[in-house]
Amino acid sequence: MVGSVTPSGQYTGVKALLAAQTKFGVKPRILGAPGLDTQAVTTELAAVAQKLRDFVYASAWGTQTKEAAIAYRQHFGQREVMIIWPDFVHFDTATQATASAFVEKDADSRTSLIAIWTRQAFTAFLKLAMFVNCS
Repeated sequence: MVGSVTPSGQYTGVKALLAAQTKFGVKPRILGAPGLDTQAVTTELAAVAQKLRDFVYASAWGTQTKEAAIAYRQHFGQREVMIIWPDFVHFDTATQATASAFVEKDADSRTSLIAIWTRQAFTAFLKLAMFVNCS
C-alpha cells in the first residue's frame, strides 16, 4: 500500500498518486484509504499530500477514546492531515443501527465494507464525524 519507485521509474502504491496528473490528466485533491489507513499509510499519504498540495482524511487507527485519538494525531505534524474519530460508520439494514464500516481481521489489518464513496456520502459523513485536528 505504501509503495515505492521501481528501478525503471514506475511509481507503485501511494506514490503512484505523484504521477496521476502526468499519466491521466487528473490531479488528486482529497486522499484517503478507509480501512487501510494505518500509521505507516497515513504518514506516506501525508508526504504525498504535501508534494501535491492535497489533503488527507484518515482514521485514528486503533484508538478507543478521544484522548487516544488526540495523542495519535501527534504522530502527524502536517497541516494536510485530518484525523477522524470515531471510526467510519455505516448503517446496517439488518440490525437497523449504525455499525463500524470495517471488519476487524486481526490487530494489524481491516477490510472496508465501503467500496466506493460518492461525493455526497463522503460530505455527509464528514458533517457527522468528530474531527480530532489538534496540531
